[in-house]
Amino acid sequence: MNWCFTGLCSSSAAINYWLGITANPRSVPVYAGLFTSRVTGGKGGWPVEEIVAQTQAQRARATGAGHVHFSLVALHQNRGGLADALLAGPYAQ
Repeated sequence: MNWCFTGLCSSSAAINYWLGITANPRSVPVYAGLFTSRVTGGKGGWPVEEIVAQTQAQRARATGAGHVHFSLVALHQNRGGLADALLAGPYAQ
């Protein structure tokens, strides 16, 4: 993680198992990472409502901070109607 402290990165997307570093001496933006690709639109994948709920929860906690979808392929493919649900819900504004 030295690259973050020395200024070699401009932002980071945190995931649940990240190292739990609390110091951020250079104020590098850290964005919530959403595992959007887990929505498959089929058996074994996450339901669309999971990503919609995660998006709403993140926005309620960190207004204006933003988040990152990993990866955008699920949105481009509109898996299970995910893109439509986000546009009708948290992205409607």
